Order: sequence, then structure tokens, then C-alpha cells
Amino acid sequence: MNALREAGRLFLILDSFDELPHLLDEPEGGARHQAVCAALNTLFRVQYKDCRVILASRPYREPKEVRAGRVQVRPLSDTQMHDMLRTRMKGKGVDPEGTIQRVYQNCPELVPLLKNPFTAELLTKYTIDTGG
Repeated sequence: MNALREAGRLFLILDSFDELPHLLDEPEGGARHQAVCAALNTLFRVQYKDCRVILASRPYREPKEVRAGRVQVRPLSDTQMHDMLRTRMKGKGVDPEGTIQRVYQNCPELVPLLKNPFTAELLTKYTIDTGG
């Protein structure tokens, strides 16, 4: 791993900053929140300075004190959602169009959830595993 890091080929992905147990009851910008952000700045700027890093967080508890570029993950558009479902179900023995139509007709409360790629992937996997 050190060889990858030193060659700049290590990609560090840390998910769910907002779900760290030490921060769940801590207000955003509180002392503990600031200490964790300072530790991450040291980690990213000193120990892993040659790595590319992704630190994922929900916006309401994001690590604003961490010095880094920002990327916001946006919900899928209807077209992107449909394309994703069609692509994932294609050739898996499931009718993508029928599935999409059934979701809209029978479970409209799921439609906004499907704009999240993770949730859309879960529905796709469930649909394929259960044969539609």
C-alpha cells in the first residue's frame, strides 16, 4: 500500500462522515466536530498528501473545516433514472418498462427514492432477484 501511496496511485474513499458515532450528538462546528476535521486535514495534507481522497457526507453535517474541493451528488433526473433501470435490468429476464410502469402506478411513493442511484440499484437488484 505504501508503494501505491508514494506513486500517487492510492485512492482513499471515506464514506459517511456525518454518521461517525463521535459526531452524531455533536453540533456542526462544535469542538469535537472541529477536532475531527483538523485530524482529517492532517491526514489528507501530511500523511496521505499523494493520494486522491473522497470524503462523503450529507450536507447537513458536512465537514466544512476540511480543506478540499467539493462535489455535490445530485439526484437522478427522470430520464437518467429510467435509463439506469433499463440498463441494469436488460438481459436479466425482467421487463424494465413493465417494472417502471408498475412502480409509477402501484408505488408512486418510491419514485422520489429512485432518484437516488443507490436506492434505484436496490430496487433493480430486488426486481431481478424476485423475477420481476
